[in-house]
Amino acid sequence: MLYSELVDAPEQLKGHISLVKANDPHMMEVVQTILTKTQAEISIYDTENVSELIQEFQLEDEVGQRLHIYQAENEDDMYAMCEAHLEAGQTQILMKGHIMTADILKFVLRRKHFMRDERFLNHVACFDIPGYKKALLMTDPALNVSPSVEDRIKMVKQLHAFAQHLGYSELKVGLLSSIEKATKSVPSSVEAAEIKDYFTEYPVSQLKVDGPFAFDNAMNVDNARRKGIQSEVAGDIDALIVPQLDVGNVLYKSLTQFGGAETIGTVVGAKFPIVLTSRTDDVQSKFNSVVLALKLL
Repeated sequence: MLYSELVDAPEQLKGHISLVKANDPHMMEVVQTILTKTQAEISIYDTENVSELIQEFQLEDEVGQRLHIYQAENEDDMYAMCEAHLEAGQTQILMKGHIMTADILKFVLRRKHFMRDERFLNHVACFDIPGYKKALLMTDPALNVSPSVEDRIKMVKQLHAFAQHLGYSELKVGLLSSIEKATKSVPSSVEAAEIKDYFTEYPVSQLKVDGPFAFDNAMNVDNARRKGIQSEVAGDIDALIVPQLDVGNVLYKSLTQFGGAETIGTVVGAKFPIVLTSRTDDVQSKFNSVVLALKLL
């Protein structure tokens, strides 16, 4: 699937977003962009009065009717209102506003009824990389520090469900390491082989999992051939599973800072998509991540 397909046709998208804390001009610009470019509704939960800031953006009446404000006396009450609306299905997406990532994750993880059966969250980044023929999905560059083999099996399953929601007919997943053969001195290669063996023993329709791969062989079919790698996945990767957060984070930042890649992302594993953008992301990037989340509804 092309990256453009992940973010196209936003004007047709509907849904109701819970935005936690937005008393910030940058976040309010994001709110304005979402309301004017989609059919979505937004409920803002805050402990501060955001009405004056909203008035500065002079939203048209039709747009303003899709914005709802819930001000609480303290954070406990703020989260309680947000929880009630998510649990009742009144809102279907959770979005981090001007707040620490740890706080929004704590809000979700402390409420078991928010979680799907796996009870496991992972962040999925989606890249548009110049020179690569399609979108590249990657997990997990943001949440799970040292995921076990079992955790990464859950990641693959949740990534597959994520891709199916977006319309992928088949998902090719590469298990990243620094070498292509399981070698005891490189634990990530041994673990990748174990994950591959699991999906060989318990295959999933429309899902192909292979590895271990070094990054160059995963992404380039000619490199893979020169190494003598026989794989339907190598060089045609839809998604990468990284062995630990450090690897994913460095790869993420290398692709965006030096590779010219655009990226969006969401957190999967809860009963609703979670938009967990960085405070340094620009308005368009945050908007595109919301578009992705709306397409998952």
